[in-house]
Amino acid sequence: MPNKKEAKNFLQFLQKKWNYSRDLLKPNDLEKVSALKTDLAKVVSGRLPKDAAAKLIEQTPGQLERFWPGCTKPNSWAENIEVLFVALVVAFALRCYFVQPFKIPTDSMKPTLWGIYPESVEKRSPNILKRILDYAVSGKSYHILLAPEDGKIEGVRPGPSYLFIDTTLVKFAGKEYKLWTDYTSFIKMLPQHFRTTYKKGEVIANFSVQAGDHIFVNKLSYHFRLPKQGEVFVFTTKDIAGLQDQTHGVTQYYIKRCVGTPGVTLRLEEPYLYSDGQILAHRRAFERIYSKQNGYNGYVWPQGSTAAYLVSANDEVYIPEDKFWAMGDNSANSLDSRYWKYVPRKNLVGTALVVYWPITKRWGLIQ
Repeated sequence: MPNKKEAKNFLQFLQKKWNYSRDLLKPNDLEKVSALKTDLAKVVSGRLPKDAAAKLIEQTPGQLERFWPGCTKPNSWAENIEVLFVALVVAFALRCYFVQPFKIPTDSMKPTLWGIYPESVEKRSPNILKRILDYAVSGKSYHILLAPEDGKIEGVRPGPSYLFIDTTLVKFAGKEYKLWTDYTSFIKMLPQHFRTTYKKGEVIANFSVQAGDHIFVNKLSYHFRLPKQGEVFVFTTKDIAGLQDQTHGVTQYYIKRCVGTPGVTLRLEEPYLYSDGQILAHRRAFERIYSKQNGYNGYVWPQGSTAAYLVSANDEVYIPEDKFWAMGDNSANSLDSRYWKYVPRKNLVGTALVVYWPITKRWGLIQ
């Protein structure tokens, strides 16, 4: 039995070497390696006498040394590293050319897709098992800030990020403390009177943070076709003047719904969006938006002095070649094409496929 196991390990190792480097071996060595493979297969199948099998197993490392110096036996660590390396290469290729993960930071597509959502918690945080389960399944984390001593908050600023975890630095009574949550969520939950004096141990802020939806985006499809009206798509802000001003010149990824394609004329008459004179209804998603139910509010005219397009029922926009019109499902709170006009074709990244985490009622295909 030990001989069979060792022979099987050598045979697997030899087969890998044969696949990877047989073109580097001399014709004579190829014949010897092939013969060795045949003999090892006989040991595995039990067709070689026990004494001959033991002798072959004993001689195999020496033969391997002649063909591949330094490689005389299988190395599980090396094989595991090799598998990991191949997996990383495949994952990198998938991310670059096929599918890329993104997370939703804001509520511009709500309630179709949710961004990071903090809310106040009245009671103390649940036990550790419940907290782990809540985060693993629904992406919900709990945070509480207690006064470390008598004093008051003197300043708050974004802290360093560790992989996917953001932090916030809170200066209290002359000392800086790290809170394991993102700066924006903490600021929203911080009481307006936070600069008053607190007693040691007093609760300053007690809240939970719901992680934004994490999605996969299909980066391949737009190499072969154009976006369709109604698709949720991702694009970059590069060279889009109105957006570059908002992002201070830093290129970012945006996710919206494509509502206008080349050759189409759009008009907005609350709560409907018209495409070439007809209510846009290419997908069921539009029916949900128009319904003004379950969190949807329909399409609305933009508010504020920076809005320039589709500002009234009489305002129309024509979409030229290689341009697209993007709007958020939560159009009352969405910085979209009504403010900065077109998305150029060269900025397209891909179409949103699925929400893969957290596991909520939105988990699954994106409509």
